[in-house]
Amino acid sequence: MNNRLSLYLVIPCLFVASLAVADPWPQFRGPNGSGVSLEKQSLPTEITPDKNVLWSRTLPPGVSSPVIFGQRMYLTAEREKNQLVTMAINTADGEIVWEQ
Repeated sequence: MNNRLSLYLVIPCLFVASLAVADPWPQFRGPNGSGVSLEKQSLPTEITPDKNVLWSRTLPPGVSSPVIFGQRMYLTAEREKNQLVTMAINTADGEIVWEQ
């Protein structure tokens, strides 16, 4: 998966992750595996680089489904020479908290 596609997949997740009252998204396709959020708050109908984005971050390529719990989003990515890493990202500001 290329970096541009990774970024387009992550941006909507980042918006959802930044909501202070959001429920955890603990697994692929969400809390009950249906791909439907239990949140009652409406999401924006349009997301562009200048509209409805709280922050963005360039990430290495990866194919994992982000997991959101508390104020952190966890995902896996691939560094040079097929080195798999797990990252924890602060959902409030997009900063990488740790990488292993």
